[in-house]
Amino acid sequence: MGYGTGVVRIRQACAAAACALAFFAPTASAWAEAPLMGAGVDEIPGIEGISGSLAVGSADVTEAIGNPAASGESAAMPLHATRAGGTFYASMDGAVWQSEAHRMLAMVNNERARLGVPALQWDYELEQSAMQRAAETFIMFSHDRPDGSSCFTAFPSGLSMYGENIAMASFGNADNAYNMWYNSPGHYANMTHTGFTKVGIACFRGPDGVYWVQCLGAGGSSNTTASLYDGAASFAVPLPDSIITASYTSASALTPGVGALRVLPTVTFAFNGVVGNRRINGSATYGNEMFSWRTDDERIAGVGEHIGSRCCIGVAPGRTTLHAEFPSSSRLNKDVPVIVTREGAFIDVDANTPHRDAVLFMSSLGVTAGYADGSFKPYVDVARADMAAFLRRFAIASGVEGADSWQPSQADWNRFSDVHQDTPHAQDILWLAHAGISTGFDDATFRPFASVTRCDMAAFLRRFGKVAGIESALSWTPSAGDYAAFPDVAATTPHRDDILWLAHCGVSTGFPDGTFAPYAIVKRCDMAAFLKRVSELPA
Repeated sequence: MGYGTGVVRIRQACAAAACALAFFAPTASAWAEAPLMGAGVDEIPGIEGISGSLAVGSADVTEAIGNPAASGESAAMPLHATRAGGTFYASMDGAVWQSEAHRMLAMVNNERARLGVPALQWDYELEQSAMQRAAETFIMFSHDRPDGSSCFTAFPSGLSMYGENIAMASFGNADNAYNMWYNSPGHYANMTHTGFTKVGIACFRGPDGVYWVQCLGAGGSSNTTASLYDGAASFAVPLPDSIITASYTSASALTPGVGALRVLPTVTFAFNGVVGNRRINGSATYGNEMFSWRTDDERIAGVGEHIGSRCCIGVAPGRTTLHAEFPSSSRLNKDVPVIVTREGAFIDVDANTPHRDAVLFMSSLGVTAGYADGSFKPYVDVARADMAAFLRRFAIASGVEGADSWQPSQADWNRFSDVHQDTPHAQDILWLAHAGISTGFDDATFRPFASVTRCDMAAFLRRFGKVAGIESALSWTPSAGDYAAFPDVAATTPHRDDILWLAHCGVSTGFPDGTFAPYAIVKRCDMAAFLKRVSELPA
């Protein structure tokens, strides 16, 4: 995720998180205009690195009061409204109608020609700003943005003049929106102002109507390309941090060994409150790249990068605290304990622990960080949610394409009735389903807290092998002799062929008595052994 120059760009919804919406549909139209302003923008994060859902509740949309732009007026005014706190960004899905928005340019220029005023050029950057602002006016119909800052913080840098027109109607196309502005003196003054040389126009389509924005400007760079895009789009919406209600990190603690790495965690938070005249609620997960990270004691652990991932690096045995600091809101800051051990060991993993080397190997890959107290709990049952986390982290460590960047859509969130934003490892569970590693049960549940049986583990691992491109996982079929491998694995045993594949590859040879025990529960130390052996299979 990078930082832009004042414009929050949009991406198609297939690459961003989903939005669940419930609305009140007003019948009246509303519009407002803003004065021309001096230059200056904030840098605000784009949507990369943010996932989650944002729900907008019902509310009346009333007319906003604006200041008409008189001919020749230009003022150097502050770009920020007064705010009680900081800003965070949540991902919101919607739809834009840009082919229709572009059609309005001819209407505006016909009127300017009638007045003898030079035509406006379409501007790509201003169009991006207009799309962002159109989505924001759906949440808060105002020239202030939802976080309380001025609308002009969404404009590109380098402009010598700014102007914004906004409109909302329960229905209508470019002709309707243009006529509303044409018949309003302030809006008309902006559209025909001699100082403006370029414009970007956008239409956001919501269930309660259409939201129109014109972003006008002069000066700066010029790109006359029009997107002409009609369809789903995702926006990073700035919101006041006062509505954040809870937050947590994806790892409660990091336990690197001396010289070992742990990938920095993500931060998830929930929010619920009133913004403008609508109730907003939802959650968002921020990638670690959106924070500044530091440790209290760099003699024990530091922060760096390894193969493109931001990591905590163990320096010497001991304990310290890792601090995540968000640039625009201290309410998103989080502290994570760091416990550095010799050899990357856990406090309950020693020479007598079964599969100790496998546990340490998985720890070194970042597949498991253990518990906040520095333990691994090798004899604890593996829950299905934890299995999902292990497999996705293992996929990332193995270089499986898209495992690190995939984000669930609203359809993905609807897949399982018992997997929600607050379910442990929810996104990892949905990635398993997306990758075809686990499709859940016939009743549309995943059962994240159920324990993993050995036969289910076999199915998970073989499907993972197929996703990872392991040749034997893709092509192997059992022979007559393979079917005799275990006396307790019969034709009616769930995932029989996957169990036999494990035996064929040496991932699991069963127990000393010759059985596989397909219905026994997988322990955490055993899971580490299985994953390590899979990692050694040829592609």
